Amino acid sequence: MKRLIFLCFIFLEISILLFLLSELNLIQILGKFIQIFNNYDYGIPNVTSYWIASNNSKLKLELIPNSEVIWEGYNVKLPRNTTIKINSQGFRDKEYTVNKPENTVRILALGDSFTFGSGVENNETWTEILEEKLNSNLKRKYEVLNFAIPSYGTENEVELFKVKGIKYDPDIVIIGHTFDDIYNFTRMDELEIEIATRYNNSKDQIVQIQISEECYKRLDEEFKSMDFQEAFLTIENPLKDLAHVYNKTVIIVSLTLYPLQPAYKDSLVDVSKQFNWHFIDMWPIYSKYDRRTLCVHPIDKHPNPLAHKIIATAIFNYMIRHNLV
Repeated sequence: MKRLIFLCFIFLEISILLFLLSELNLIQILGKFIQIFNNYDYGIPNVTSYWIASNNSKLKLELIPNSEVIWEGYNVKLPRNTTIKINSQGFRDKEYTVNKPENTVRILALGDSFTFGSGVENNETWTEILEEKLNSNLKRKYEVLNFAIPSYGTENEVELFKVKGIKYDPDIVIIGHTFDDIYNFTRMDELEIEIATRYNNSKDQIVQIQISEECYKRLDEEFKSMDFQEAFLTIENPLKDLAHVYNKTVIIVSLTLYPLQPAYKDSLVDVSKQFNWHFIDMWPIYSKYDRRTLCVHPIDKHPNPLAHKIIATAIFNYMIRHNLV
């Protein structure tokens, strides 16, 4: 009798699973099961925008000055909510004067969501921690301005520097580089329009995430079919453009939480040498840690507060060793 009850229970569980598979999409199913086992809320977060579409096609989007939102996550709810505050000048940081104060070394950081700090508080970003380290350990005054914007690629970052960043007269520019910077973001825009059309341009958040994931999958497939050096022009050409308009110190920092492919890393090193810039690869430092302890969430691989501290420390130590500050 007990065996019969057990078999009926198993049959019921399988029936429920089959029903879920027929009624729910994969993201929802995955979220439900992992929520049960890991006590995480894997629901779809309530995303409130702090950005607007840009009139400059090379920027794609810009941050809304003086905006403030509670950030729950993008494709999955994070274990904690964080607050994103955009200053009056339109970047995620405290207020700075456009004119550089006397006796001040100004550092400007470009990048995407890894530098912006998706999933961490404003004061937990590596830019903020680096500024604190510099001012605590050195005699001069230092400012580190966080000009990163989520989803930006190298072309977007360089364009932002040209139209907004250069007027702040930075002494050093740090580019927070991530693995997907090699994707052609102009092509991404084209794919997003094409894919969204198939979904009748739905604004449903789950659909928006599906569109984004399908877009990245298509980009990845197209990238793999390309010659690497041709693909790398997506990064190299904007960096050459930066070298033409800015002739001071530049540091490229690879922030990705796993090792870059050798050809990718070598190309970044080569372009850095070409312009007498500096290159920092974070992977040898990351590799000393369990990578799971460096992410804001098991599904969301953005750096958590610990990773941001590690990044800031690595950049600080590099700058000291190479007499950059």
